[in-house]
Amino acid sequence: MPPAGAARPAWPRFADVIGQREAIWRIQAAATAGRLHHALLLDGPAGCGKTSIAIALAAALFCRNRPVSLAPPSPVRAGGLDPITWPLEACRSCASCRKMPAHPDLSLLEVQSDKTRISIEQAREATAGIGFRPHEAAWRAIVVREADRLSEPAANALLKSIEEPREGNIFVLTTARPAYVQPTIRSRCFRVPLRALDPATVRRLLAERRPDVPPEALDLAAGLSAGGVARGLELLDADAAGVIRAAASFGTAVAEGDAAGVLAAAEALAGDQAGPGLVLDLLLTLARDRIAGSVGLPPLLGPGAASASEAFGRHPVEAAAFEADLVSRARRLVERNARAQMLFEWTGMAAARAVARAGKGLTVDG
Repeated sequence: MPPAGAARPAWPRFADVIGQREAIWRIQAAATAGRLHHALLLDGPAGCGKTSIAIALAAALFCRNRPVSLAPPSPVRAGGLDPITWPLEACRSCASCRKMPAHPDLSLLEVQSDKTRISIEQAREATAGIGFRPHEAAWRAIVVREADRLSEPAANALLKSIEEPREGNIFVLTTARPAYVQPTIRSRCFRVPLRALDPATVRRLLAERRPDVPPEALDLAAGLSAGGVARGLELLDADAAGVIRAAASFGTAVAEGDAAGVLAAAEALAGDQAGPGLVLDLLLTLARDRIAGSVGLPPLLGPGAASASEAFGRHPVEAAAFEADLVSRARRLVERNARAQMLFEWTGMAAARAVARAGKGLTVDG
C-alpha cells in the first residue's frame, strides 16, 4: 500500500490488497496447483477488496512475465503484515500490464450509472467472444461487480457461459449480498469469502483518501463501516461531532433515568441530518462496544466517540444487551417509515427502565 499522500496505482496487484491474505492465499494455492476454478464468487462487505482482487487476478493471468511454473504460496500466519509476496503476481512493466485495466481480454460487467440492474445486453456483449481465443493473452477474464444486481435475463445469459466453460476463460463475480445471487450461478462458482476489515484498517484507508476529514468523523465512519471502505466513505460527510454529542446526551440520560433528558436527546437525534439509520447504527455499535468491553474485546468506535462510549459505559451489561435488541427493532421500523423521534423516545424510555431494573438486580425485561 502506498504511503499517505502518494499517488495510488492505476490498478491493484495482489500485494496492494490490505487485510485479505486468507482469501488471496486460496486463489494463489489453486492457481499454483493448476486447479484454478473457471468461476469464482468473491463475497464480503462493500469496499473490502473484492474488485481489487478480481483485477489483480486478471492482470496476473495476462502478465507476459508470469513464470511457467509457480511455487505454492507460503502459509498464511495469523497476525502477519500486508503486503506480502505472492507467486502469481503481475509485473506491471510488460506490454500486457501496461494495457491494464483497459486490456482487450478483460470485460468488466457492472451497473451503469443510470440503471439499477446489469442488463442482458451487457451480459451478451461481455460473453460474445467466449467461443474464440482471447485477443492477446492466454486468458480471458469476465469480472462481474455486484453480481446480486444482475437482471434475471442477464443472469441466465451469464449462466449459460459458466455452465459450459471454455478453456482459457475465467469468471470472477463479486457481491456483498451472496444470498441475492441467482442460486444456479452461486452453485457453479467456487466461493472465496473475504473478511470484514478491522476499524483501524478502514480508518487508515479512509484517512488516505480523505486527509481533510477531522478525526472524530474518521472514527465514526470506521466504526460504523461494517468492515468496508465503501460504507465508510458514505459516512464521512455526516456531522460526526453532532451525532456523537447527541448520542452521549442520550446515553447519559438513559443512565440517570432522566425522562426529560431522554426526550430532549431523542428530539436531537431525530433532527440530526445524518438520518435515523446512521444514528441507530451508532447506538447499536455503542451497545455492542459496552458488551464487548465487559469481556475484554476491543471497541469498534475510536477515541473520537469517547464521550458517547463513556456514557454507554455507565449502563449495566445486561441493560446494554437489552438496548441492542431495542435498537435493532427500531432499525427495522425505520425501514418501514416509522417516525424517528417516536422511535428514539420509545427506545430511550425502555432502555432507561432496563438500566434502572438492572441496577436493582432485577431482570431488565420484566
